[in-house]
Amino acid sequence: MANHEHPHCVLISSPCKGASGLLSESLSRTPKYQALNELTLRFVWLMCEAWKADPVELIMFENVPRLATRGRHLLDQIVQILRHYGYAVNKATHDCGEIGGLAQSR
Repeated sequence: MANHEHPHCVLISSPCKGASGLLSESLSRTPKYQALNELTLRFVWLMCEAWKADPVELIMFENVPRLATRGRHLLDQIVQILRHYGYAVNKATHDCGEIGGLAQSR
């Protein structure tokens, strides 16, 4: 926090290896990759707790497209946490390559 102010927008680009199409589905289900996926849950909870008195106005997630299928259980938990802290959730997709001018399309 700069000058004891919270951010107005947070862009989350959490570990995606467990949902990547470059990894076989059986390997993506191993404890190693599931633990990487769960880092996102910890981050979302810590962020919400850290600024619960003055919540961040906008939160955006960036990840691989397959997160919507392989990581559905993870997304459901993220939505549950955010709603618990009073956030409205929009599950629309976006391409951060277009939004942020990145060299990749995800």
